[in-house]
Amino acid sequence: MTNNPTQEVQKYGQSLWYDNLSREMIQSGELQMLIDDYGIMGLTSNPTIFEKAIGEGNAYDEWIRDSLEMTIDEVFDGLAITDIQSAADILRPIYDRTTDAFRRHRDHTERGQAVIQSRRPSQPHDQNPRHTGWFACH
Repeated sequence: MTNNPTQEVQKYGQSLWYDNLSREMIQSGELQMLIDDYGIMGLTSNPTIFEKAIGEGNAYDEWIRDSLEMTIDEVFDGLAITDIQSAADILRPIYDRTTDAFRRHRDHTERGQAVIQSRRPSQPHDQNPRHTGWFACH
């Protein structure tokens, strides 16, 4: 049994998710540290979080310079999908572990991982689900 309360919640069928995502967080190892040390099992993000991430540091600069001919939606999708896929790759062992546990026990005590991105910046108030621009990667 762990003395870490953020990991203890897992034995009660709870999963802690982190509401933040950036390329810097992925590349620096911060995401892996959050998983290892704090039991984070998934991530959520949204255009505001990505806007902040893009505006801080230079992790996105080269990609944006190479994307000058693209529309805003294409640039956003390219950045978001790349980061989400990278985060999902890091979270994959959690998905594998919790999916296997669920199959074996069918007791829902462990939940799998996902990374969820909501709405493109060009569609922030669109309530039609066909146009929300969200992504979920397993």
